[in-house]
Amino acid sequence: MSARPAVVLFEHLVTAAIVANFVVLVASCVDKPREGLYEVAHLALLGFFCLELGMRLHRLGWSLRRIARDRWLVFDGVIVAVALLPLTGDLAFMRAARTARMLHTLRHVADLRLVPLAVAR
Repeated sequence: MSARPAVVLFEHLVTAAIVANFVVLVASCVDKPREGLYEVAHLALLGFFCLELGMRLHRLGWSLRRIARDRWLVFDGVIVAVALLPLTGDLAFMRAARTARMLHTLRHVADLRLVPLAVAR
């Protein structure tokens, strides 16, 4: 059973946003004078990731039982929640949260799903 084209397109869009977020993270570390611009880009991408998470939760009917069964969705939710914590004002923490967001890529690259399991063992 193949995925619908709209679903595949959405997954590609999410993956592109994750890669863009990584590029923004790296650029903000090496191009300090434009860090404010990169912060705006990061916030826009974070908004997209919140929307993505909301769409996935809505698809599951906001059922805690169904959500809890999807460990990748729970993982994504934790990553997004951590990325939303920059209100602490700790820039090192903010960068760490952005870096953790790259782990979200594992959800979209099926071959890499085995990596965290192998590392955990």
